[in-house]
Amino acid sequence: MSHAPGVHVVALVPAAGPVPPPGAEVLTADDKPRKIGQITSAAVSYATDQPVALSYLKRSYDSPGLEVAVLLAGGAAPGQVFWPANA
Repeated sequence: MSHAPGVHVVALVPAAGPVPPPGAEVLTADDKPRKIGQITSAAVSYATDQPVALSYLKRSYDSPGLEVAVLLAGGAAPGQVFWPANA
């Protein structure tokens, strides 16, 4: 998913698992997961010692606190849309 109209750069906080790789799909966290974006970059936060990721998400899914899933090699890991102002 390239950066296009209707897509917003947001930060995600994966709830568990390893640092997601660039290109990992971001899915809705409901009964019928749908692709809503992708990870562009990720690292371990020095402040929290937890993974954080930047991603492109469809604008209708960029609300802080929204539960999402990040598709990793071992399956989907839960995560949450994070807004830097909440830090």
